Amino acid sequence: MAFFDKCNESHRILILAPPGTAAALLNGSTYHSALGVQSKSRQNHNEHSTMAQVQSRLDGVDYIFFDEASMISCYELYKIST
Repeated sequence: MAFFDKCNESHRILILAPPGTAAALLNGSTYHSALGVQSKSRQNHNEHSTMAQVQSRLDGVDYIFFDEASMISCYELYKIST
């Protein structure tokens, strides 16, 4: 993060973590909010608008760093991938 800040390119990296506490400590986001991964209770949400929002959020991002990646289940990794 410091490298990208020093090069004035902090927009190229996205810092994500599963729990909100870890994301907050890293000045990042949860992968749910940043990548539009919906919980089962919000699956009826308009998927097309979510994808457009995710695409605009990822515009210019070349690197995604997952903190505490071991806390992400295989199913959640599949949803992130899709």
